[in-house]
Amino acid sequence: MRRKNIEINDKAEKFGDLITCDEIDMRHEICNGLRGEIWGINFLDIATKYGDCVPVHAKNIDECTWAMNEFMAGTRTAGPLKKQCMRIYTDDAPELLATAKLEGIAHSTG
Repeated sequence: MRRKNIEINDKAEKFGDLITCDEIDMRHEICNGLRGEIWGINFLDIATKYGDCVPVHAKNIDECTWAMNEFMAGTRTAGPLKKQCMRIYTDDAPELLATAKLEGIAHSTG
């Protein structure tokens, strides 16, 4: 069962204040990534409405951390991820929760 659209009432004024992320299944051969990735992580920055889907090979902490860094890379200055991403909003996927905890990023859920 899919969740209904949830309104996020928090103020996000600049890139990285609040980012939503969710995983998608790309195991169907027509959807595989160029390097055989079978999962994707969708990101959306609430302040700028910039979004992207980063393909990954597995649903684990390493891949999620890499994907978040990849999403943030275009706007990041030198420094740790937690200084650039203030909070993420997810569906409570264990690997996304673990990535937030590892990187010291505040987490919200629907």
